[in-house]
Amino acid sequence: MNLELSGTSTSDLISVSNTLTTSGTTTVNLTALSGFGAGTYPLITGTATISSSKFSLGTVPSGYGGVLSASNGMLSVTLIALPATPTALAATTRSSSVLLSWNAASGANTYNVFRSLTSGAGYSLVGSPSLTNFTDSAVTNGTTYYYVINASNAGGSSPYSVEVATTPSLLITTAEITSVTLSNSANPETLSIPASVLGHTYQLQYRDDLTSGSWSNTGSPQLGTGGSLQFGITPTTGVPKRFYRILIQRL
Repeated sequence: MNLELSGTSTSDLISVSNTLTTSGTTTVNLTALSGFGAGTYPLITGTATISSSKFSLGTVPSGYGGVLSASNGMLSVTLIALPATPTALAATTRSSSVLLSWNAASGANTYNVFRSLTSGAGYSLVGSPSLTNFTDSAVTNGTTYYYVINASNAGGSSPYSVEVATTPSLLITTAEITSVTLSNSANPETLSIPASVLGHTYQLQYRDDLTSGSWSNTGSPQLGTGGSLQFGITPTTGVPKRFYRILIQRL
């Protein structure tokens, strides 16, 4: 059944003067005309036997969701503007949890938080808060998670937000920092982390003077594996001395 909607008092309306009998479920497709807006539109009237369970919504005007209802012999549809898509989704990494926050979306009653182990696919619902933040505590340190959210109201849900990725990890401890060891029994000499931490990165850096200048990276950062990491130090010709350190960061 295809109906056109303009103002709530001037749209298509089917008037029935006797019992309405339907076979199965009738799909109602709605098209917007000039004057259309959010509101409740009567669709079928004149029969006390009508039930909204015999009808389902098919297509509705873009940007709207609808709810069918039946009362006092009239089938109506209430069309509600869908909420805006949430913006500025951000993830703050914690140990064994992830704190998500975002900007409020116009028209939203609640938000749905989705998580995946794969970027761009495989999302599962993990929470539906009414506020603009959510803490996901069902995560494992060292595992990367991908999150999107959408906003919902009685009309339906917005598209997904932009995805964010984060990897929860243990806090960096003094024991981890002071565990670095130097082996000078071979060439090149080696700096070692005996027990690297999943979700941490380790970057070898150097400088030639501790009173001026800044630290420079050498090589690429290594990801924590839970086991030992080694960084080779090769002497530089013409440089009498050089200072090294390992910069530890959480993902």
